[in-house]
Amino acid sequence: MGGTVFELRRNGEEWSHTILHTFGYGEDGAVPSSPLLFDEAGNLYGETYVGGKEEGAGTVFRLTNTGNSWKEDILYTFASNGSTAGGYEPNGGLVFDAAGSLYGTTVSGGIKFADGCGVAFELTPTNRDDWNESVLHTFLCNQYNDLFVETGLTFDSAGNLYGTTSDGGTANQGSVFELKPSASGAWTYFVIQSFQGSPSDGSGPNSNLLFDSKGNLYGTTGSGGSGGGGTVFEITP
Repeated sequence: MGGTVFELRRNGEEWSHTILHTFGYGEDGAVPSSPLLFDEAGNLYGETYVGGKEEGAGTVFRLTNTGNSWKEDILYTFASNGSTAGGYEPNGGLVFDAAGSLYGTTVSGGIKFADGCGVAFELTPTNRDDWNESVLHTFLCNQYNDLFVETGLTFDSAGNLYGTTSDGGTANQGSVFELKPSASGAWTYFVIQSFQGSPSDGSGPNSNLLFDSKGNLYGTTGSGGSGGGGTVFEITP
């Protein structure tokens, strides 16, 4: 099988386990790869790393509670058959904007260099079951400040997006980036932090970012720090 979506429901000291959906490869998608996201109506959204109609390149799906079961709809299928400008293999998680569009990242695809290092994307609904992709930024495998995005995106209160790359930056130890929208619809990419590695800094950021009420960013790195085992960091504007 290709993985499941499940619910754990608490009843006193006990927890019950219910399978909401089982993935079956093919057009259904497989290997669910990211956290789930609720909308205001209680529908669940997520990503599969592979599967779908186009060369097994991954999907974005929605699960709708029909009362007795959960119905899956594939909202978008990523392509890896040479049409890589849109990216493929999504795995970082999704986030909504105020208009109901979805934003996320892919590990692969984009400009075709060493199979591509992924994209940041927007999915906009044209109707309930048909969503169009726009590429906000393409990550370039051959540039140290732009390499291997493996986590999702986070909005600030002004509508800017933030994320991390596991490599790249001035020391090739990973980075934190900002994507800023313009009135024309284009997005501009800025590196706001380059990790330097052990012993004074972390390396290989591996989590989605979190804002506090003052606009500071928080996250973790998978390695680096004084002991080499990773860090928890804060970035202050």
